[in-house]
Amino acid sequence: MPYTLVGAKVNIKATRDTVMVFHRDRRVATHPRVGEPGCSTLREHQPAAHQAYSQDTSATLVAWADQQGGAIHRFVQHHIDRHRRPALSLQACRGLQRLGREYGPERLQAACERALRAHAASVSSVRSILKRGLDTAPTVSPEAANDDPLPAHENVRGAHYYI
Repeated sequence: MPYTLVGAKVNIKATRDTVMVFHRDRRVATHPRVGEPGCSTLREHQPAAHQAYSQDTSATLVAWADQQGGAIHRFVQHHIDRHRRPALSLQACRGLQRLGREYGPERLQAACERALRAHAASVSSVRSILKRGLDTAPTVSPEAANDDPLPAHENVRGAHYYI
């Protein structure tokens, strides 16, 4: 039934093939009866925001990622390649768009770059990077973290001990 009637008292008449919804003795919706559990929604019964959301396709969202370029595009491609489920990738692109509006495109680019370096393929990783400000923090290379040699000690054995 139309979203404007959510919460309103309605009458339903169901036949073997059709479900009809009446509000104040006026028919407001007619749907073919679906045999399995679930629902069928007519586009005109949805609010404008839901209609726009349902119009998103993987092509439009990938085009958005292409337009952004750089790390955002690579992150989306990495997500698509890794998950192989279009619905998940659509949701991820929408999440990236929200993060871009919230944090700005420059920070989103930097966060996607950092997520790719960490081999992360989830929007929650990008969100975490942005929330913690790691997109602006300098990265530490693995070699720099292990520059200090181990102290000489009788209990420290090298790789040759295990050969």
